Amino acid sequence: YQLMELFFQHPHFVFSTDHLMDKVWGKDSEADIDVVWTYIGFIRKKLKHIGADIEIKTVRGAGYSLEGNKCWKNMGEGGFWIRYAGFGNGY
Repeated sequence: YQLMELFFQHPHFVFSTDHLMDKVWGKDSEADIDVVWTYIGFIRKKLKHIGADIEIKTVRGAGYSLEGNKCWKNMGEGGFWIRYAGFGNGY
């Protein structure tokens, strides 16, 4: 949930893969950079599955950004409610 939380706290902000690794898994993590790509894929599939009006976009050569329209959606069984309301940039 930390990865999605980071995107919701800073919509439209472009996060590099390295920055996401540091913030979510930590600088001392033994995880490989592929873990970011894998989890981005999981989140994209989940958002598409629930019909969310938001998506994680790839910004070529820069990283990833949360984009979309205002929405409230249930993340599904055992999940949580998500809200995207266009909070400003600046992380």
